[in-house]
Amino acid sequence: MARMNTLGGPRQFQRQEFSRVDAPRIDVHEREQLIEWAEKFDVSEEELRQAVAAVGGDPEQVGEYLAKQAGEREQYDATGV
Repeated sequence: MARMNTLGGPRQFQRQEFSRVDAPRIDVHEREQLIEWAEKFDVSEEELRQAVAAVGGDPEQVGEYLAKQAGEREQYDATGV
């Protein structure tokens, strides 16, 4: 028997699809999430794993860490050192 809504008709359940990058923490052990976050941050999967290992799974902290790492790489490249 179908459940009824308050108007007497059958209730419609909407299944919402959320991107894995909507997750509150980055889980590098979940393959799909690893791929999506790596794409979002424009880094390799290994770079993302290293960032999460360094600062934890908070996306904001991971983004800040990766930005800092990218800045250090650019500085290194510019000086030729």
